[in-house]
Amino acid sequence: MPGADEAADEGEEEACWLSEVELDGATAFWAPFTVAAWPWKAFAAISASAPETATTPVAIQRVVEEIRAATGRPVRGWLGPGLRESARTLDLLRANGVEYVCDWVNDDQPYRMNNGLYSIPYSLDLNDMRLLVPPVFGFSDWCEMIRRAFDTLYAEGGRVMCIPVHPYVTGQPSRIGAFAEVLSYITGHDGVWRTTGGEIFDAYRAQRPEVSPTR
Repeated sequence: MPGADEAADEGEEEACWLSEVELDGATAFWAPFTVAAWPWKAFAAISASAPETATTPVAIQRVVEEIRAATGRPVRGWLGPGLRESARTLDLLRANGVEYVCDWVNDDQPYRMNNGLYSIPYSLDLNDMRLLVPPVFGFSDWCEMIRRAFDTLYAEGGRVMCIPVHPYVTGQPSRIGAFAEVLSYITGHDGVWRTTGGEIFDAYRAQRPEVSPTR
């Protein structure tokens, strides 16, 4: 699993995931972090105090421009603060050059939305915030949930497994070692692809260039 510094050196411009998915039989897995951390965090702070401002044309344009300026690369993917969206968000993201979103936690495979954006799987169930926010899980229970989720998705094949983690939660000395063991368990299986949201998007588009507008 790459660290934030390593991934930043590689120039990832999007919220990245440690995922393993095989669109043709493999499984993708990802753990999200944001390279342009401060612009994203600033946006989250704005939305927390005034949620309606988070989905205005000016706010979205500003965030995209700040991340583009910080990384020198286009913003391909979007993970909204608190997964919040308004009725206009998807169209505004599309207008600002975003290609996919991770706010829709309704599938474990990518799919195309009606306006041309794509949804890349994210997870609330396996999010490490479950260790802090009710209903609170014990760390060992959370690790076991990850293993069981992987076993199921691996058996099905062609699925994306997203494990959202935060340095101040899972990165604590009391937890990071056990989490590394879970990741070793996952990556020890054949056909597991450690990848990014953008790479999952590209692979899906390459395999389904004529995908219908609704799926």
